[in-house]
Amino acid sequence: AGLSFYLWPHFSFLIYQGCPVSAPKAVEVRGMKVNDWLEPVTQLCKAKPDFILFVIPRGSETIYSFCKYKATVEHGVPSQCFQPKTFGGRADLAAICGNAYKQIMSKLGNWCWNIPFTAAPLKNGKKWMIVGVDVSHDKKFKGAYGSQKSGSCVGFTASYDPGYTQYHSYTTTQGRSEEFVKDSDKMMGAALDDFRQKNKAYPDHIIVYRDGVGDSQLDVFVRKEISLYQAAINKRNISPKLTVMTVQKRVQERLFMQCPKTFQGGGRCNERKCDGSEKFHSPQPGTVVDKVVVSGFLSEFLLVPSGAPPGATSTPTKYIILRDDNNFAPDDIQSLTNQMCYMYSNWFGPIRVPSPVMYAHKLAYLFGKLVNGSPHQLLSDKLHYL
Repeated sequence: AGLSFYLWPHFSFLIYQGCPVSAPKAVEVRGMKVNDWLEPVTQLCKAKPDFILFVIPRGSETIYSFCKYKATVEHGVPSQCFQPKTFGGRADLAAICGNAYKQIMSKLGNWCWNIPFTAAPLKNGKKWMIVGVDVSHDKKFKGAYGSQKSGSCVGFTASYDPGYTQYHSYTTTQGRSEEFVKDSDKMMGAALDDFRQKNKAYPDHIIVYRDGVGDSQLDVFVRKEISLYQAAINKRNISPKLTVMTVQKRVQERLFMQCPKTFQGGGRCNERKCDGSEKFHSPQPGTVVDKVVVSGFLSEFLLVPSGAPPGATSTPTKYIILRDDNNFAPDDIQSLTNQMCYMYSNWFGPIRVPSPVMYAHKLAYLFGKLVNGSPHQLLSDKLHYL
């Protein structure tokens, strides 16, 4: 209870930024076991607060799993968990609370920023839905609260707003280490129906980013998963244009750019602390390679969305376009993919994969390793898993 009033001044300054925040209700829990937390947390969740901030004992994954289960699975209340060390003796506590507040706002259905998309097809006035799919093969830890259900967890996220900041989310469990998503039709169907409920119409265009598919699995993926997406579309007697592409992070390729000072006789170099002694640097953020070093049989490209730290080498992400009813020009799909890497609400900058893929990964990891059950329906349109 004392901690909440200690933290409150650091959160309350956000009122002056136009964010309505009322003083929190503090609930104190005495004890380090789940049974000590059971009654107070259950009663708190039943009261249906807008949000719950849990301060849990250090290193207690079991209590973390319990709190998330109660809030996310049973009662549909957005929540955030912290450890006491996050707040203890920190000179930058106000900054920590400010970042936490932004994450909380994202979980409540708001967004911190947006960017203007430059791909011409997205400006055609039609409705677009962008999808991310990932499968977590992490083994559930033994202390996870609730009934254990073994297997791999699939995370499926689908945008429903024009700015691609808000997503519906779905999970399903399948066989251990099984990569093929057998419920692709059910999740795509649910995403289409929920999109229609939000927008009063089905999407005109769909883009699917599918993570975790290796080269040896492409044939199975093309024949089965894409056919399941199409089956969900056909069942609703609609005809949106579908683009499907795989996302591969584990690649052997490495890209370099020539140092202007070395190759152009003292030209300007943007690399930090570069004195011209190195002939090559990691490429600049947004670098795309779609010729020579990519497949001559598949439509693919390499993208470096973010820069590397000094002395390190950027690892590109490979994208393979397996179906493209939208007939994207290369520049358009590459630009869109790069911009989607800047749309992840949990980080103020680019990440290695498009935001819907990272959302799907976070969702699959949370319910594949730490929390049993499935998210409450009340949270299906919120980024509760950040």
